[in-house]
Amino acid sequence: MSFSTDVKEELSKLNNYTQKDSLQIELIGFCISANTAVVGQNIRFSTESQYTINRFAKLLSNLRYHGIYD
Repeated sequence: MSFSTDVKEELSKLNNYTQKDSLQIELIGFCISANTAVVGQNIRFSTESQYTINRFAKLLSNLRYHGIYD
């Protein structure tokens, strides 16, 4: 595994869901990345990393956002 993959896996396992401010900041970080597009009222995020998409989905879920994750 590469260093990048190891870091993504470790981040995906974080369990800081009670810290809503931190979760919102992390979600904003995802949203301003080059992998994100806003289409209408939807956020489209793309990645090849299963760890990253799992973390993104967990953030949305824990912040009570709903939608389909691509």
